[in-house]
Amino acid sequence: MVTSNRSRRRWTVLAAIIVLAACSGNQTQTMVEPAGNTDTPNATVAVSVTRIDSDCGSRDERRCAELDAIRQLLFIGVPGTNRPRAMIRDEAAAIAGHRRFFEELLEDGGHARYIVRATGDRVNDTSFWTVVINHQALRIALEQEGVIRGFGFRRMGY
Repeated sequence: MVTSNRSRRRWTVLAAIIVLAACSGNQTQTMVEPAGNTDTPNATVAVSVTRIDSDCGSRDERRCAELDAIRQLLFIGVPGTNRPRAMIRDEAAAIAGHRRFFEELLEDGGHARYIVRATGDRVNDTSFWTVVINHQALRIALEQEGVIRGFGFRRMGY
């Protein structure tokens, strides 16, 4: 059986997380990575979220996975996808300068308008999610709120 480097790397990372979880007690661990080739270059990006021993404040694993994926896309980037770099460079400054926008986005459920699909499964204390985010709509919202600057010329209607 031939496996790709990406597949081997994914299994290695997953095994490392499981070992760390077994040794760490009841700490929450979250791993976010690209979700294969399910993203399209125009508007969406798929992100895999693995949560171990989750102590999600809302007790809604799906919502926590969606927020983890949104935060990853906004403040870190998702290497291996069409969004490898963070959309926002300085998280603290952006949140301080646009508190109302980020409260609505990350605390009041505003993130849901950018989620195309979230599918998941739970095995013992680990939940596995694939979250597809419309990064183009999120980018446009960030530009309209003044969180990030627009780049280039955009025709009306796009």
